[in-house]
Amino acid sequence: MNIYDRHISLFSKEEFELIRNAKIAVAGSGGLGSTVLQLLARIGFGTIYFWDCALVDLPDLNRQLLYKTNDLGKKKTEAALNELKLINPNLNLIGFAEKLEKSSIVPEVDLVIDCLDNFDSRLSLDYLFFERGVPIIHGSVFMEMGQVTTLLPGKTPNYQDTFGVEGDQEENEIKSVFPPIVTIVASMQVSEATKYISNRHDLLLLNKLMIINLKKNQFELFPLT
Repeated sequence: MNIYDRHISLFSKEEFELIRNAKIAVAGSGGLGSTVLQLLARIGFGTIYFWDCALVDLPDLNRQLLYKTNDLGKKKTEAALNELKLINPNLNLIGFAEKLEKSSIVPEVDLVIDCLDNFDSRLSLDYLFFERGVPIIHGSVFMEMGQVTTLLPGKTPNYQDTFGVEGDQEENEIKSVFPPIVTIVASMQVSEATKYISNRHDLLLLNKLMIINLKKNQFELFPLT
């Protein structure tokens, strides 16, 4: 028996081989990133890069599932690496304790999962990844609300053109977040990543935005074109 026994049968041998050989970038290891990272590790994605410049703080623990009270004050990348290696030691895990920005040097990857919490940083993903042909799996949360979409070069516009933003002050604001919405959005992001890597592109959220409202128990799909 191994860690993959309960889901490997959901894929063909060729599809699961693609997953095991995939190189995934995760931008942020906070609320969304914390769940995204451990799901990627449990599914078996072979190489995972992730970036976060923050330290673990007490209010993080309501939704950032990788961290415990004994991680308080530690670099998130250090604490995340320790936990992920316990979950699945058979992966190539690389954490960068720095902010991901336009000047960052990034490795060659198959896709990037956007787990950032401000638009200024998200816009850098266009330059770092989308312009190089790398898809962006976008997710964001606020209060009981969340949204998910997949941005695929050649099939959808980039982040800037999709959301039409020039940057904001979101990273300087304290946001209220209901913990369950974080795990739902993160799970959907990993589901999208799995579909892309296993070549199930017809099932992706392309040019469509999934809006989730847990307060009203609503899941709604809106066209982006």
